[in-house]
Amino acid sequence: SYTGLYHFAILLPTRADLGAWAKHWLALGHPIGQGDHGVSEALYLEDPDMHGIEIYRDRPRCEWRRRNGQVQMGTGPVDLKGMIEEAEKEGVDFNGFPAGTKLGHMHLQVGDIPEAERFYCRILGFDIVASMPSALFVSAGGYHHHIGMNAWHSQAAGQPPDSSVKLNFFTVELPSEEARREVLERLDQAGVPHTRQGEDVTLDDPWGNRVLLQIPGS
Repeated sequence: SYTGLYHFAILLPTRADLGAWAKHWLALGHPIGQGDHGVSEALYLEDPDMHGIEIYRDRPRCEWRRRNGQVQMGTGPVDLKGMIEEAEKEGVDFNGFPAGTKLGHMHLQVGDIPEAERFYCRILGFDIVASMPSALFVSAGGYHHHIGMNAWHSQAAGQPPDSSVKLNFFTVELPSEEARREVLERLDQAGVPHTRQGEDVTLDDPWGNRVLLQIPGS
């Protein structure tokens, strides 16, 4: 296995929206994975190139369980029947993803969890939400995770070959130019190369995953 993309996750606005999508997907006869993570209900599929895709909805933050400052996430069965019934009850049909749909988080395969923590937390500035020997979940603003990382199949692995279909880049949005300047100072102190291309700052993480640092609306 290689480092790189584990899955990307599309966040839908409501449970009914997720139920409508699930009904549509299952009616097409496609397989689907699932996981109730406590903070969210998630469904999983693969694209034709075997890249993982998560489609999910968040539970309200007031329902998230926390312990010692970290969000508690688990994996249980999703109530697919109830989710679809909620969509039918509210008259929500799937006609493409609704307004408000966004990329909720990225999940990467990395070669080393302590190195991932150093780069994404100490340098880029994300907060640790959940940490374990083989996985790390980080976020900003108290979210359950904006970036997940694991070394389940990629400990000490190399980058995927150039000939493979792979992640080209993902974007991290920062609230202000001042906030980005603070990140750039930490990058310089750590000796991490980065380049400016117009309004974007581009850099690579320790496993060659390209990250764009952007300011929304800039």
